[in-house]
Amino acid sequence: MTKAVVKLFQDPAIAARAIQELIASGVEPGDIGVAVKTEEASAVISRSAGVTLTTSGGIALSGPAASSNSLDGLAEIWGVAKEGMFYYESGLQRGGVIISVHTGEAGAQAARAALRAADSSHIVAIDPPLNDRPFYLSERVTKSDMRDKQFSGDFRKY
Repeated sequence: MTKAVVKLFQDPAIAARAIQELIASGVEPGDIGVAVKTEEASAVISRSAGVTLTTSGGIALSGPAASSNSLDGLAEIWGVAKEGMFYYESGLQRGGVIISVHTGEAGAQAARAALRAADSSHIVAIDPPLNDRPFYLSERVTKSDMRDKQFSGDFRKY
């Protein structure tokens, strides 16, 4: 049974990188669907990922999603509840890119991992850590209001 893995990317450049990673991980390009609404995002995806987009209903689409002409149609293709489409629609309005991978169960896990990896690859670790304590202590509050002195700042206790 075909399963759709869907992810919204806020940054079109990261979405283009995700498409490249999906292809590198063995996903067939024809199984990757893309939906964008703004011309800027469409240009980045076309240029960086080499995806050809066709416009339908004000949304530029490619892959399995290209057969749809509305957000309701996309909800049906992706298997997303119509109430949940507000999240994707608002992301498209802000210039985001939706990537969907249409595959079997085994491929869905690999696609999920590749999409997560692409979205987190721009996050850098801070070295050294800002604070080696697991929770920041509320020192400033205790200095200004002595009634708070009894609290340690470790909010797991309260």
